[in-house]
Amino acid sequence: MWRKHNDPQPAGGGPPERPPVYTPPVIEAPARPAEPAAAAASPRAAAAAAGADSHLSRGMKLKGEVSSEANLHVDGVIEGSIRLSNADLTIGSAGLLEGDAESRDIHVLGKVRGNLSARGCVRLGASSEVKGDVTAPRLVIEDGAQFNGRIEMRAADAPRGAGAASTSGNGSVRTGSVAHFVREGI
Repeated sequence: MWRKHNDPQPAGGGPPERPPVYTPPVIEAPARPAEPAAAAASPRAAAAAAGADSHLSRGMKLKGEVSSEANLHVDGVIEGSIRLSNADLTIGSAGLLEGDAESRDIHVLGKVRGNLSARGCVRLGASSEVKGDVTAPRLVIEDGAQFNGRIEMRAADAPRGAGAASTSGNGSVRTGSVAHFVREGI
């Protein structure tokens, strides 16, 4: 039959001792290598070197001056100037810029009420509406773009007004193999 074991009771008559609880060892993550001094010195330079782009989303509105070393895509509204050093600017189809912009390349799909100045190329997309002057060595105007302003085409390193070709347009642009400006009221 069944017999009760006579286990020794701890002194004091309390319950028997429990076995120790297993605790897993703590493993520490390896130390990260130190960042290069140049990247640590300027977070904006590090972001630009990493190819980080900035984006102003639809529904956002910003007033003031914007300056950056990274590419900027605008789908919201900016009231003020934009200065991008060695970076590209895109005004998206929902974007609105009410002010001047200076950048390496500028691509407009939305609306701009201000002057555009690029060291490379300005591209006015089919859905764009630009009221202001454009200064750039290269200009591309897609069929359907609306432009009202002057165009000054000069080399990127030429001083303003030196050997530049300019023209002005008023109304919409019609394109074939060459862009034509349609003037109203002349």
